[in-house]
Amino acid sequence: MTRRRLAALAAVPLLALPALAACSGADDGDAPAPSGSGTPPEPGAGADDGPAAAERFAGLPTSSIEAAVLQDMSEVSTVRARVRATHLGLSVDAQVAVGEAGACLATLTAGSGTAEVLRPTGMVSGIGDSADVYGAFDAAFLEEVGFTADQADGIAAAVADRWVLLDPTSGIADVALVCQAVDDARDGRLLGGEDATTEVTGLEQVDDRPVLGLERTGEAGTVSLLVAATGEHRFVQVVTPAGGSPATVDELAYDEEVVVPDPAARGVVPAAEVGLG
Repeated sequence: MTRRRLAALAAVPLLALPALAACSGADDGDAPAPSGSGTPPEPGAGADDGPAAAERFAGLPTSSIEAAVLQDMSEVSTVRARVRATHLGLSVDAQVAVGEAGACLATLTAGSGTAEVLRPTGMVSGIGDSADVYGAFDAAFLEEVGFTADQADGIAAAVADRWVLLDPTSGIADVALVCQAVDDARDGRLLGGEDATTEVTGLEQVDDRPVLGLERTGEAGTVSLLVAATGEHRFVQVVTPAGGSPATVDELAYDEEVVVPDPAARGVVPAAEVGLG
């Protein structure tokens, strides 16, 4: 990506590839490698799409697979994804877009309710660390999160079409967890570092493309990952335990245009002013 976010990448050893050379019987010049010689893919190359590429990638040492994924993910600029999560017993399905600088725009559904989330700037490690979060909610969504019908109708009417600047200490600010889930899906914390172990679970097929399964286990539990086994080795699916808030991130699309609006264009109201403080 333009702003490389994977500081941990430098600590991950890249695969050292042997030089392949062949001598002809007539002179000392280099001869081309025979077709199908099985040269291992270079981490980050994103160019190995041959029929046997997936098997070769799956056969690499685990550390080399991790290095290749981290390298290719480090080139990502924007991400669009679907996030399905359960938080405090509430099931949420969201379409999330994260821009190059970490700004996020999301639309959530929970039951019959709908909410929008807007985070104009990126964050370092979680809600409230470095960015304001804005929300917009219909009455049905507010009922899903615990407001009475009368309260929900009153809040929705007071907000009208404006964004609500959320109090980061309030429970409703947790809607921004869907942005965090996509942040994590392109962040080195899923594979980098030495506080967890990675196991390769084998090749699978997702939408007629070969993917390689990985399981990364640490103190917080096991993160299950599917990564593209050919071409650019990017995440295809991420499933996190998230400490009681399990989340599945999939339908990932990379490097598409993401436009996150200025909340002032629609108007902003503080959460406390409309009963959401």
